[in-house]
Amino acid sequence: MATERSTNGPNERLRHWFELSGYSKHALAQEVTRRAHADGHNHVAPDGSRVRRWLVDGEQPREPVPTILARVLSERTGARLSPGDLGMANPLDDEAGDRIPHGPAATVEAIRRLSRTDMLRDATSAPEVVAYDISPEELLTHLQPWVHNSPSSLHSASPDSGGALGLADVNRVQAVTEVFRQLDNAHGGGMSRGAVIGQLSWANGLLANGTYSEQVSRALFSTVADLSGMAGWMSHDAGACEDAIRYLVLAVQAAKESGDRNLAAHLLQCLARVYGYIGQPEAALEFVTLALYGSRETATPRIRAGLYALEGRFNAMLRRDRETLRSIGHTHDAFSSAGNIGEEPGFVSYLDTSELASTLGEVHLFLARALEHPQHVVPAIGLLESAVALRPPERVRSRAFDAIGLCRVHLAIGEPETAAATATSALELTSTLMSVRVTNRLRDVMRESEPYEKTPAIASLRERISDRLRPAAGR
Repeated sequence: MATERSTNGPNERLRHWFELSGYSKHALAQEVTRRAHADGHNHVAPDGSRVRRWLVDGEQPREPVPTILARVLSERTGARLSPGDLGMANPLDDEAGDRIPHGPAATVEAIRRLSRTDMLRDATSAPEVVAYDISPEELLTHLQPWVHNSPSSLHSASPDSGGALGLADVNRVQAVTEVFRQLDNAHGGGMSRGAVIGQLSWANGLLANGTYSEQVSRALFSTVADLSGMAGWMSHDAGACEDAIRYLVLAVQAAKESGDRNLAAHLLQCLARVYGYIGQPEAALEFVTLALYGSRETATPRIRAGLYALEGRFNAMLRRDRETLRSIGHTHDAFSSAGNIGEEPGFVSYLDTSELASTLGEVHLFLARALEHPQHVVPAIGLLESAVALRPPERVRSRAFDAIGLCRVHLAIGEPETAAATATSALELTSTLMSVRVTNRLRDVMRESEPYEKTPAIASLRERISDRLRPAAGR
């Protein structure tokens, strides 16, 4: 094989997807070798020890191995992975690379290019995924001035201009966004992602070519930001994490231009969730901290509660028990002052009692597992049971996550029969969902239930999950 480079440290991104895949080191090496030889790269023949060096030592293999690895792990996990997702150099990176736009016009143009490229790629079913080449540290440096700066001056036209857009036009676009928000949780991001990107492209065209007052301009930027955030979140749910980051970064930019600090904070927490999902909790925590500070004078108690709950989640992932418990306390304090959810904007509509219970239940589960503190198991069970009981029936994906989370708690404390019963209800909910995130949670159940595979209820459950996972890459 060609000479390999080392980054002198574990490759956490690769480790994350390797563990989700369920491959052993030897099996992954065999599959990479098989694919490489089928493509005519007969010199590529890694073994299990080589895979260990990729994972533990951060050794960076030369092409075509990163591209083959991305393809193999994409098919295995159902996610759309690039070499960059695996912490490896990507040969598909454009020389110009990703750029963070500055100002309203640049933001509109960046959204136009991204949505157009994405629609063309989906139309041709091109498999390549280009890594996002801006580090979270660079993103934070760019976004931090938002907490102090005012939005840019925006184009305005005379209210008497013929054919000028009005707030009623913006409200109609926002109404369509709310429909997509409901479809996302009912059916999964994979179902409507393409339609949302098409709607985003159209609405962004209104910004680029329309005539409107400054008030309408800011409202339209807010609507485009929300749509771009929806495109990012659906991309995340569909396993396209690189695209999710792109859309969410541009959504934050558009929200900055709209002057809506609460929307920007919401989009930053979505970005944080993506980074947490791909195994970068430190970066995720920084984005939540930025969201809290940037919206400190505008956020409603409900919005603050959601941000504090996520702060607790990422602190728990970092094994910081004291900071986690402090965040949990802040969450309860803020939520106790929350007003009527019907008076909140649409992007906050998910932050109800069941959502907070689910998030905090998983925080306690993280602490119980990571720090081996059994005292966190009881609150985890109680909170997740509340989430299951209170979650609205139309939020199908959230209900699946709640049931899977409760199953994992029961597995953690050695109650396999109860875990199996809970997971069975989750399987019934997931049958119509197009969600890579849900699929990967089922993979977690498979891994964590292995010690009980001789138990009849668990054996039956594992067989059903295996049947569900076989076509996952095609869903």
